[in-house]
Amino acid sequence: MKHLLFITLALVFAIQSQGSEKLGSECGLTDTNEESSWKVFGNSLAFDMGDKEKILKLRSLTKQQIIITAKYFVAQNGLDITIRNTLDAAKFLSEADGFNVTNYNVNGKRVTEVTYYPGENPYGVIFQYTSSHILGYSEDGTVYCK
Repeated sequence: MKHLLFITLALVFAIQSQGSEKLGSECGLTDTNEESSWKVFGNSLAFDMGDKEKILKLRSLTKQQIIITAKYFVAQNGLDITIRNTLDAAKFLSEADGFNVTNYNVNGKRVTEVTYYPGENPYGVIFQYTSSHILGYSEDGTVYCK
């Protein structure tokens, strides 16, 4: 009975938190990933399954961002996949059409987005620039605040 109550509370919290998501325009990000509002700066990195050496040479912060992104989408989709390291994360994110790590200037705010393409539309996690702090998510082309 105690476990059932815990599970029920966890489900209620999860449902409530989903309903309280804000569009990106409410946290300084835009509500669309249009070229006009998202200006790329620095290097934009693209990866696929064969880029093991390239992935292993990344900065530790970029590796953390890749792992966090993979774990987020594994959890979001209820998948039974264990992400232990950067290569596990890269393998998961590369299974469809690869993934990108891109720095943007969005309305004067610098961010890094790790994006992958499980279908036709991009999905990503948006980080504060030079940090593993999550600012938001992009799902099916729409940006949400954390």
